[in-house]
Amino acid sequence: MGSTGLSLTPATQDFKFSVALWRVLNTEELVAFKKSVQTREKFKDFIIDVARDSAKSSEPILRPLEYNFPHQGFEKSLDRFMIGNRLLVAPVTQAGQTQIEAKLPQGTCKGDDGKNYAGDITIEYAAALDVLPYFELQN
Repeated sequence: MGSTGLSLTPATQDFKFSVALWRVLNTEELVAFKKSVQTREKFKDFIIDVARDSAKSSEPILRPLEYNFPHQGFEKSLDRFMIGNRLLVAPVTQAGQTQIEAKLPQGTCKGDDGKNYAGDITIEYAAALDVLPYFELQN
């Protein structure tokens, strides 16, 4: 979407537009964008709290998984990241991709699908264009 003049980072509340979205996005893309805004809205207060904590502690807001879970096999997981200590984000990184493979840390994680997953496993997870896969750590 970068070539359309649209820059978005739904997980971090950063939206910038240089064009009218309805002019450059097809219906499917516009619906997906609106869902990403709803996801961002759901986590707005949490993200603000993480940013405030980061300002005090100097810890990064967005963190590689290895940062939060050292020596658990996440050193090569470069396309997944944590927001603070609670939210693992596993975005789709390839055009046309409908599933992602997500390695979950130890403990219980609740997926954006509402299901709880026992951690320390790798799962195949449905990831349509209009879904930003994430997992909330429960413990």
